[in-house]
Amino acid sequence: MLLLIGLLIGGQPASSDAQQRGSPRSSSLDKKPSQRATDRLDPLRDRTIKLGEKQWQLLDRTSERALQYLATTQGRDGSFDAPQLGQPGITSLCALAYLSRGIGTDDPNYGQRLHRGIDYVIKTQKPDGLFTLLLPGPRFQSEGPSHAALYNHAMAGYFLCEVYGMMQPDDNQRIGEAINKALSLSREYQIQHKGSQIDRGGWKYLRHSPHTSHDSDVLVTTWQLKFLASSPESVGKIRFG
Repeated sequence: MLLLIGLLIGGQPASSDAQQRGSPRSSSLDKKPSQRATDRLDPLRDRTIKLGEKQWQLLDRTSERALQYLATTQGRDGSFDAPQLGQPGITSLCALAYLSRGIGTDDPNYGQRLHRGIDYVIKTQKPDGLFTLLLPGPRFQSEGPSHAALYNHAMAGYFLCEVYGMMQPDDNQRIGEAINKALSLSREYQIQHKGSQIDRGGWKYLRHSPHTSHDSDVLVTTWQLKFLASSPESVGKIRFG
């Protein structure tokens, strides 16, 4: 809900600003990180949704109260309160709510919370590039880590793509390395053998589910494509297709 409110007010998170201005999506990704960060718009000045002033004021107040509440749910480790099975995906979505409101890492009220969220997400990355807090087992487990891992992975990767370019050079390098490792893993799972033509090019769960004959899932695939589409060109060295 918080992310939806933020999107209503701000349009899209930071790296989608080129779309809001009517120029091609790729133009912002071709720029250097510092340029991408400088070009970020104040979403409250780009109100493409036709609402009255009182309606905008109500949305402003409501979203601000929601972000204030969300801040109270962040732990010392940078994570936002959620079941472990949903981490770091939920933390990434919560942080995206701030970004979609035009709040960056230099914000005096929420900037440090974003920094802590970034650190938490990166710390959950496994050596093979997978973003997940809980380590998946060798077999599929319904509503277990092997079921949720690729959701968490794509949400975390998407979040890091959106903050890439806002940080100091050393932090940008760290984020970029994490993104590239994550893209490599996503590519690895995309090209795995699929049993039918219709499933080729998609993603499903980290382990094969015996409960379905399909090897790709629309929702998992959508999140993976969202991650891929947000990848800065200067970071993503992995070819998909």
